[in-house]
Amino acid sequence: MSEAQLPELKKEFFQKFGVEKGGEKQFRKEVKANMDRELANALKAKVKGQVMDALIASHTTEVPKALVANEIQVLRNQMMQRFGGQQQNFDVKSLLPDTMFQDEAARRVTLGLIVGEIVKSAKLKPEAKRVKAMIEEIASTYQEPKEVVEYYNGNQELMAGVESAVLEDQVVDYILSQAKVAEVQTSYDEIIKANAQR
Repeated sequence: MSEAQLPELKKEFFQKFGVEKGGEKQFRKEVKANMDRELANALKAKVKGQVMDALIASHTTEVPKALVANEIQVLRNQMMQRFGGQQQNFDVKSLLPDTMFQDEAARRVTLGLIVGEIVKSAKLKPEAKRVKAMIEEIASTYQEPKEVVEYYNGNQELMAGVESAVLEDQVVDYILSQAKVAEVQTSYDEIIKANAQR
């Protein structure tokens, strides 16, 4: 039976992770930056999930059947794309029936309606500096961040997606500013693990 062995911390090892200069010090710096970014994203996702759960729990909304049916189709198509499936010679609806997506579709439609109402009543618009910061954060994980930023700025569909994500974050911030919030201390591993399971 063989045991796992830690690799030697040397130039070849660092290069596998894209660290060409700076040796161990730079490698540790980049690992820490990645862990900090991962933790910040996991915390943000956890808080956002809690806020969205609370919004659902505190609102009873009759959702239009047509919107739920459309969302079911969106979820079905996403699943097909995830598994690389083209709609070939099989009945997708019998393979992936509506009931499989019903609850999630109803939840997403309900949240969309509630969030839309909050955006309207609080007169929220995507903040340009937050849109820019989100694009820069996404770009920072690539080899050529400047090119990624330019690509996003030149692509209306990608920009709309970022603006939508920023607006959702602003809704979460708005709700948190109106709510009574209790902070709970937890470990890095617990946060990361919980985020992976969502």
